[in-house]
Amino acid sequence: MTNQFYGQLDLTKIAALVQQQPELIRRANFRDGEHMLLPINVNDMQRTDEHGNTHSITAYCRKDDRNPNLNYFIANLKPSNNDNQPPIDTNQANQFWGGNLP
Repeated sequence: MTNQFYGQLDLTKIAALVQQQPELIRRANFRDGEHMLLPINVNDMQRTDEHGNTHSITAYCRKDDRNPNLNYFIANLKPSNNDNQPPIDTNQANQFWGGNLP
């Protein structure tokens, strides 16, 4: 059985990180056009934190290119049993993105 996890991506944090180090973004062409991708690492924490998080997501950056003043952390993840995932407020997300969500 595959382990599933849940968490939230802070798009404000991702945007700030990419603004400070735009070379993190990779461009790729797919059938529907060009996409901008942010390579990530999913890291297994050594121990579960006080909030139940067991993994973290960081933006991938080669050691030689790392900026010591930037925090590449993006999010924490918790194991999911599909019962403990918070409901998605699609109205709030749609307003944030200017009504452009499907």
